[in-house]
Amino acid sequence: MPKIMLDGEKIRQRRTELDMSQAELAEKCGLGGHSIISKIESQSGESGHGVMLETAGLIADVLGVPIDVIVERHYTPPPQASTTNEYEIRHSQIKRIMDLAKDLPLEKLKFVLDVAETQLYMHRQEALEKEKAAQASED
Repeated sequence: MPKIMLDGEKIRQRRTELDMSQAELAEKCGLGGHSIISKIESQSGESGHGVMLETAGLIADVLGVPIDVIVERHYTPPPQASTTNEYEIRHSQIKRIMDLAKDLPLEKLKFVLDVAETQLYMHRQEALEKEKAAQASED
């Protein structure tokens, strides 16, 4: 079975925020001793410690974060912006949204998501209408 690499620093940071020891994290995940958590936190990159997806999911669940937060990235996603600066601004704004929303009660979070989805839908519809208008004027 394929293994995925986890970002040990992010795991250590979140575990520390929760005031949890490596042994406590391992126990809550059902992983036995703390040695696997120690390996994950101390290794990264080429020499990193790969784990099964199920193990990564257990760790993420116990830490209370989506699994995507603790997966180590070996690439930079292509920017969805025209410049590096615009990409950095987008990334910063998305992170800010996540930070602002992380403590919201579930019902408030669902409301924020509904508003965001509505705004995105409207934006995409406007873009489609502009594209159709531009094509019609070319014909």
